[in-house]
Amino acid sequence: MDDLEEAMAKLDRLREKRENAEKEYRNALHDEHEWIRKILRLGPHGIQAKLVDRTGYSRQHLDRIRRGKTSG
Repeated sequence: MDDLEEAMAKLDRLREKRENAEKEYRNALHDEHEWIRKILRLGPHGIQAKLVDRTGYSRQHLDRIRRGKTSG
């Protein structure tokens, strides 16, 4: 029975680690999208093309970010 308890405790630690990583990812994505919105708002004409090259996001995805229509 000790092995099962140890295995369950390990599972709990791994689940917590995953949940923390997911939260960190969501926070980083939110911060990235906030910064992209700022760049789109303040940047010069043609900035979207530079953001496509820099981020790998499509123009359509950048537009969704600009409108706040993403999970980030």
